[in-house]
Amino acid sequence: MNLHATRDRGMTMLETLVAVIVIAVLITVVAARYRTAKRAAYATQMRAETRDLITAQEAFYHTASLSRSGARYAASLEQLAFVPQEHVLFEMRGNSRGWAALATSAELPVDEYFCSVSVGDVEPYRTGGEEGVMSCEPGD
Repeated sequence: MNLHATRDRGMTMLETLVAVIVIAVLITVVAARYRTAKRAAYATQMRAETRDLITAQEAFYHTASLSRSGARYAASLEQLAFVPQEHVLFEMRGNSRGWAALATSAELPVDEYFCSVSVGDVEPYRTGGEEGVMSCEPGD
């Protein structure tokens, strides 16, 4: 009889349990990082769309200033023909002398993640921001 013979019976219950625990820990870490990365992507998309809206308003103002009716801002997204990307939601108000917008994401908590901007003679959605400068939460 060989005293050093190997077993051919497979893994013990303890070895199986340890393997399952290690896999569960790895899945938990990966899932947490995935959620964090997904939130960051939605927030980045929201910021980019707000920058695009600012650019659209500037282009509208410049084009209007060359017309007979004179310089003015667009009062709505429809007037700008601005359609945001999926998941980004805008509230916008304006008049010929100013505009304000608030961007949120359909996938993020509204009270934690938003971007706002206001220009000219209009009530801003969020107070405390500098006029004409995009302000986002969480911070830039």
